[in-house]
Amino acid sequence: MIHTPDAQPAYGSDADCSGRVIDAARVRHFWNRAQEGTADEYRHSLDLKDCEAQAEVHFRPGGTGRLSLDEATGWGALEQNGRTRYFFCDSCEGILGRGFRARAAK
Repeated sequence: MIHTPDAQPAYGSDADCSGRVIDAARVRHFWNRAQEGTADEYRHSLDLKDCEAQAEVHFRPGGTGRLSLDEATGWGALEQNGRTRYFFCDSCEGILGRGFRARAAK
């Protein structure tokens, strides 16, 4: 579920995020390709963060979490049950941009 589809500047960024959005196809694209990483790996990319957007994700057989996708880095963070996990998607840099094309998983 996406409450606010428009991306916002990441913490500490003054980026212009107009025209950058999150939708279900982009979330699926990210989730189908992402590999779990470490908090240290995620922190190394923080200087590159510009825009981010969030979606509430629902898992089978149950449970929900909040997924935050970073526009410039290919990284995302999943907050679930008081825990944060970090994921990287090699093909997801620019995922919130106008020209990004979500593709079916291989």
